[in-house]
Amino acid sequence: MKDLSKGPKDHLEKYKDMLWAKKWATFIVEKPYKALGLFLFILLILLPGVFSIESKWSPRIWFDEDHPQIEKLNRFEQQFGSDTFISLGFYHPAGVFQKEVLETIRNVTEDMWLVKDVIRVESLSNYNMIRAEEDDIIINPFFNENISYAPENLEKLKREALADDVLPDFFLSKDATYTILYAYLIPGLGGKEPNFVKAIEDTRKITTKYETKDLRIYLTGPAAANDAFREVSSSDNIKLIPFMFSFIVILLFIQFRSFSAIILSLGLIGTTIGVTFGLMGHLGIIFNSLLAAIPGVLLAICIADAVHIFTSYFHFRTLDYKSKEALHLSLIKNFQPTLLTSLSTAISFISITHTDIAPIRDLGILSGFGTIIAWFFTYLILGPLLSLASHKLDNYPVKTFQFSRFTRKEKDHQSKRANSYMMAHFILKARIPIIISFILISVLSVVIALRNEVNSDPMKYFHESVPIRKAYDFTGTKLDGLRGIEFVIDSGVPEGIKEPEFLKRLDAFMNFIVLDKDITRVRSAREIIKKMNQTLHQGKESEYKIPDSAAAVGQLLFLYTIGLPQGMDLNNQFTLDNRLLRIKVSWKIETSKESEAKKDYLVAKAREYGLDMSAGGNAPIYLSMNQKVVATFFSSMAMALCLVSLLLFIVYRDLLISLLAMLPNVIPLIFGGALMELLDKPIDIGTSIVSTVCLGIAVDDTIHFISSYKQYRSQGLSPIDAITETFLVTGKALVLTTVLLVVGFGAFVFADFVPNRNFGILCAMILALALLTDLLFLPALLLTIDRKKNKKEHVKTAL
Repeated sequence: MKDLSKGPKDHLEKYKDMLWAKKWATFIVEKPYKALGLFLFILLILLPGVFSIESKWSPRIWFDEDHPQIEKLNRFEQQFGSDTFISLGFYHPAGVFQKEVLETIRNVTEDMWLVKDVIRVESLSNYNMIRAEEDDIIINPFFNENISYAPENLEKLKREALADDVLPDFFLSKDATYTILYAYLIPGLGGKEPNFVKAIEDTRKITTKYETKDLRIYLTGPAAANDAFREVSSSDNIKLIPFMFSFIVILLFIQFRSFSAIILSLGLIGTTIGVTFGLMGHLGIIFNSLLAAIPGVLLAICIADAVHIFTSYFHFRTLDYKSKEALHLSLIKNFQPTLLTSLSTAISFISITHTDIAPIRDLGILSGFGTIIAWFFTYLILGPLLSLASHKLDNYPVKTFQFSRFTRKEKDHQSKRANSYMMAHFILKARIPIIISFILISVLSVVIALRNEVNSDPMKYFHESVPIRKAYDFTGTKLDGLRGIEFVIDSGVPEGIKEPEFLKRLDAFMNFIVLDKDITRVRSAREIIKKMNQTLHQGKESEYKIPDSAAAVGQLLFLYTIGLPQGMDLNNQFTLDNRLLRIKVSWKIETSKESEAKKDYLVAKAREYGLDMSAGGNAPIYLSMNQKVVATFFSSMAMALCLVSLLLFIVYRDLLISLLAMLPNVIPLIFGGALMELLDKPIDIGTSIVSTVCLGIAVDDTIHFISSYKQYRSQGLSPIDAITETFLVTGKALVLTTVLLVVGFGAFVFADFVPNRNFGILCAMILALALLTDLLFLPALLLTIDRKKNKKEHVKTAL
């Protein structure tokens, strides 16, 4: 076999100082079977991990089990049970108080008790009404199988329901056409969460069984939302990944006219994603909706690496090099820039791993690892297989796509160089206006971007076409205050919740907050105590109050609980030692920022009433992420910029270049921040990682451009000629990869999961702006710096 280290003179002398690149490239081209063996070894070690992957979809995924937020949730669920439920809304345009509807509600209530992991069901049919009959207190379900369906009795039931303290706007709409059922699930303690998939599947079977033309049943609730996250993540990948692959195949074929390039690129993408997910299984990382973005990210990185190798390979083939020589030269030429871009991209991803938001941390770990694996596999798959097929490839002419076919008749290499020179010369003459324009637009973008705020609405993570979003939107037209939060109030001592002094302070506080314009309902055991006291005193309005002694409160609660059916006790309202009491606040607020502000306001207000109150349940997990997202956003950006600059300095040994090289990467991010504000996209869990991902990918283009430019400068070319040569090969690859990435990420515009949609749209826009910056601003910057250096060198020489 021909020793490529002694090939044509101009084949190697250009890269005579790149010893490691030559050794690595020569190993791959000369010993392809060993290179393939190394690839297969990595594949066989890591790929089996995909069979160990587990998925979770509850709010617990956001933090580790030992995180304070999860420990707080565990305490709440140990004390009160879970606040995660499935809700079913029954709508009939003629009203729910008719025989067919009430029978359906009762039957569905009974059936829901049998659904997997459901431990408590509350609805109109089993809501406990407190009534007095002579000297007896009767506690019965609102209606049962013995109910009379006479029109006058149904009307009476309707009046009672709408006059009740709890039912309106919680179980029943004010127009009595919509009623809701709540099925509470088991707590997610000990790392074992409810089986949302099975529970929702069983619930859908029930709704299908009872729905009619006039009676619609709407599935909502936190449990349904958790499962919807799984469904939309899966459906988005099933729908979008094939589209992305198809587009890549078409564009690669148009550009390279080579089935080998297409097959090898797809193999690279598939094995890189597979190995990365294998690592997920080996590390025990839980798959969730945020990690569903990994295939799209790695697809972009793999394509960028592959396109640079293929572009250089086909370029050197057009210069009459044999296939193996062209491959060898391409692997050497791209060794440093592709390695640097992989390291810088991995650094960008790793910069987000210091957050305590587990999915973001795991995304950083897996994407960083996948980036490095993509670089190794680019060389260990493309290199050996092209080398082994080189003798056959020599027999096929190169037919790459050229833009000049649309603009000029000439197709030779010199005409392409002339076009590149014209572009470089234009930038040289207009370098100052270009730099000033980018700086001015950047300053304006900063002003706009600073108006961004951190905010989110988890329900609006779903597109309007998704069933659960439709169900929530419709339910919102019938009931006020679908959102809300749980609070826990500590009385300070065991049996303290029975103390009249404590209960009266609680009563005053609840009466105050229910007047808030955003709050629609406040519910606790207080209503039961007051209603029982009123009923015990012949229903007198004046007796709807807290009794004056703890003993009386205890007797009322005892009388109430002995009349309850199994599974409907008050253990979900206060703790067994009667020290802690739970209240549920329902409000109209939809966004996290306003919810967090209202929560803090209510906690502070409770202190004014002498109450020790804290938020509980799942809601604080979502609310606590607001500030964590901000911290992650800014700290990861700062760390990534510093580390990438340091990497560039170590490689280039040029402080000015390493610092200025970050400008073409920061500017598109600033533009992206302005676009977020202009498009009304607040910073949330999805958009917060856009900058990190885009920085990791955009810096690739900058490094490829600077590396090529410095290579040509080191070969003795003038600045304008170095820019010309960089445009000729590297610029072409940058345009192709960016088109692939923009369309690939842009495909997410069809996603049902809105964070994925926002992520894709913003990434596509920012990467398009990054290409424009790299092809205009960066060369203008390099030419300006080099001209100043040349002038200084001329002055020194003259002296």
